[in-house]
Amino acid sequence: MKLRAELPHKGKPSVGQAINSNDRIKNVNLKSAMVKVIRDIGAAEAWVYMGNQETFIPFSVDKPCAVMYTVHPPKNYRFDPQNFWPTIKPFEDGMTSAGFWTDDNSKVIPLHLSIAGEKSGTDNYVFELEIVDLKDLPELMIKHFSLIAANYSGSIVH
Repeated sequence: MKLRAELPHKGKPSVGQAINSNDRIKNVNLKSAMVKVIRDIGAAEAWVYMGNQETFIPFSVDKPCAVMYTVHPPKNYRFDPQNFWPTIKPFEDGMTSAGFWTDDNSKVIPLHLSIAGEKSGTDNYVFELEIVDLKDLPELMIKHFSLIAANYSGSIVH
């Protein structure tokens, strides 16, 4: 299952923007408002997904999952998708509030994988979260790593 959000990240941090680890947000009220918007987006995406399912069993300690998040930048340039963890975490917190999983701890989500995606095709960053039942993970990892290997044109230096 995939969930998606599109957020800008330009210039001065403001409400409704993605949060990057390199952002220096000193105003606690601003950061709190930014996090709240992203949490609300995560909750809304989870509610829509769950509402479209005939039955939905939340992920839990007995039904753990992996989260693979792909960050698509607005332009083709090098970036670290891990730096957008401050955007991903509140998104997941919103999903917790919506009941998508019983908790977002390491027993329920033992694996997070960050992926640098292709250009978003918009002026904004696009965040895709793919949530996979842990028992289905090996098949999906083979697919992802095969795609990465097929598209890799550089050389690996040891």
